[in-house]
Amino acid sequence: MVNSFENVKCIGKWMHPEAGFECLVYYSSDSKDWYEVRKEWTGGVIAVWPDDGNLVGSFCPSAVDYVPIEGQTLYEVDPSVVPHADDVMKLLGYFAFDGKTFKPVPTVAPVVRTKEDIMADLIKLQEELKAMS
Repeated sequence: MVNSFENVKCIGKWMHPEAGFECLVYYSSDSKDWYEVRKEWTGGVIAVWPDDGNLVGSFCPSAVDYVPIEGQTLYEVDPSVVPHADDVMKLLGYFAFDGKTFKPVPTVAPVVRTKEDIMADLIKLQEELKAMS
């Protein structure tokens, strides 16, 4: 089922004959019109950021309801295979998708600072400010 719509470009506004009103028009890198392509897709849409390791940026269970963002690549997927489809906040930014497989993205634990670390930084900053006077 995996169809793709690569490197979304917004080419401007125009009166789209099917929408019946003026709307933004999106084309892929191979000059396909999103409004035409989405009619053929029966699954959902996973949108990834190719310049950021194919990090998942959006999910919509229906292609007809999805509005692309310039720079994304879109993939048609079966919504039942999308991890955390019921809670996208656990999906977006935590998974990458290469058009075939969802892969968890390792997360970095937040740095825990101690009172001593903060005091040492404060002393350094005070010395730096003193040197500027």
